[in-house]
Amino acid sequence: SFAQLRAFANVELVRLAIETRKDQVERLGWRIKPRDRHWGGDDGADGGGGADPRIAVLEAFWRRPDGATPFATWLRLALEDLLVLDAPAIERRRTLGGDLIGLDIIPGDTIHPMVDETGRRPREPDAVAYQQVIKGTAWANLTNSDLIYAPRNPRPNHNYGFGPVEQII
Repeated sequence: SFAQLRAFANVELVRLAIETRKDQVERLGWRIKPRDRHWGGDDGADGGGGADPRIAVLEAFWRRPDGATPFATWLRLALEDLLVLDAPAIERRRTLGGDLIGLDIIPGDTIHPMVDETGRRPREPDAVAYQQVIKGTAWANLTNSDLIYAPRNPRPNHNYGFGPVEQII
């Protein structure tokens, strides 16, 4: 169960491995730069917000993706559920007009991936693809437009991924 995975993730050696991996990923540098639309390569512009004004806007957004939490801390939150549960869940927060204003990390163990009559995740933009369940109650119905749910190691015969902690067990 998710509760068992979270408990096992706090075993001293397992926690040490998780925190080491989070430290390694956090130390990686990042920058935003434009891409050549045809080939996906670098078009020669610098990645520091120089030529394209959209870069400065994106860099400002990613400094605090949820509007409050610094990127490094936000990333560690996402990595926790990726490494422990293989269930990272990021909710897109939008204005009433539909503009993206934040990416909120939500507990992956509260997300229930839905399946349609064929056993597949609904792909239509407005179809309920996930249900957030809190204390046994359906809290929110989420579409693919609402939620980024990205297990690293999905399996065709399971609704959930197979994360590193479960692999250790």
